Amino acid sequence: IPAALSGVMREYYVILAEGVAATYREDYARAESLFTTVARAAPEHPVGPLMQAATVQAHMLDREVLDRADEFLELVDTTQARARAWIADHPDDPWGYCFLGHAYGYRAMWEGKYGSWFKAMKLGRKAKGAYHDAIRADSACWDLYVGLGNYHYWKSARTEFINWTGLIKDEKKRGIRELGWAIDSSYFATAASAAALIWVNLHRKEFDQAIAL
Repeated sequence: IPAALSGVMREYYVILAEGVAATYREDYARAESLFTTVARAAPEHPVGPLMQAATVQAHMLDREVLDRADEFLELVDTTQARARAWIADHPDDPWGYCFLGHAYGYRAMWEGKYGSWFKAMKLGRKAKGAYHDAIRADSACWDLYVGLGNYHYWKSARTEFINWTGLIKDEKKRGIRELGWAIDSSYFATAASAAALIWVNLHRKEFDQAIAL
């Protein structure tokens, strides 16, 4: 168990880590069972429903069927509600802000793919704000950089057609650097960050680096 973790994140670290590993083994039933255990044992903390949402999303993407969309979005909403309440009671805990950022990020991703690009950008900015709050609480909360790195890269990539105006800063290199930090140092997001960087490599046609990852 990493020495830097405390409270709920330390108490349930082994279960959470096992659930993440089960997700990447495509043992979704096992992962969901583990994350449900955490969500029930720590009903005030956002980590349980966030991990549940991540697993449901992975399961849908793996099967290419959006049959659990309502469940996914409900879990994201639950994460947001728990994160806000946790932040109110624990303003110095970076994980509340980190998980709030992740919840906004999931909503932004969903809107960008299936809804409104304008809403996706607005939610992305909210995620960015939550991540910066987490950094102010503890700059070593490395798991936030999977979200912040994705935001900085894809925000810039999707607006390349107007970047030359100087109105929107090109932060793709910053996003790549942040994803690297998350790969190297995050507690739970190493694989997710590597997967995100693979998509970045493919977008940049850096196929050798994608294959290496």
